[in-house]
Amino acid sequence: MCGRYVFGPATRDYWVELQGFLDTLGPRYNVAVTSTVPILKAGREPAAVRWGLIPSWSKDNSSAVRCFNARADSVADKPSFRAAFKKRRCIVLADGYYEWTGPKNDKRAHYIHMPDGRPMVFYGLWESWSGPKDAPLAEPLETCAIITTDAAPSIEHIHNRMPALTDPDDEAIDLWLDPAFEDYKHLESLLVPYEGELLEEPKSKYVNNVRNQGPECLENAEE
Repeated sequence: MCGRYVFGPATRDYWVELQGFLDTLGPRYNVAVTSTVPILKAGREPAAVRWGLIPSWSKDNSSAVRCFNARADSVADKPSFRAAFKKRRCIVLADGYYEWTGPKNDKRAHYIHMPDGRPMVFYGLWESWSGPKDAPLAEPLETCAIITTDAAPSIEHIHNRMPALTDPDDEAIDLWLDPAFEDYKHLESLLVPYEGELLEEPKSKYVNNVRNQGPECLENAEE
């Protein structure tokens, strides 16, 4: 599961050619569903879209709060995602993401990220929604979902799900983004738990409030 994440310095420093584009959006240290986020489409074209996928055939925008994640084991078949999986795949740019543990009244955030300071690359999907038939939007709304899979062994004690991700320099990125590539079984084979090491750091309760967006979100919890 991924319900909150970060795109900040690691994303900007790595994707040098996108710095101008990224500066218009961030950095953001507590990204929540319905936020505008940076993705790469086919040909590594950058785009700013809303997190929470609305299928093109949807009658309203209510699916956005349900379809922010897409399970890897059903993404090719589930009606909300299967059209995007075939032709509108994307990658979602991120520094890392949060997961929470503990009882409801004492939730503790854990920030999960690469150990070497590089950004993360989440496999995702995007869609274009023109609005209800009886009240079409002036401009189509582009939205996205992050694909999730089983957690990597290094973080499964935090949560049993995680974003399906890869290294930012992996050649599989261009294959994933290519709408002409139709070996869907091969694409599904990319959506597996990350094999490398991941780090998790407990953070302060400041990040629990989605209105808090500054770098203070990444301050470590007090012992």
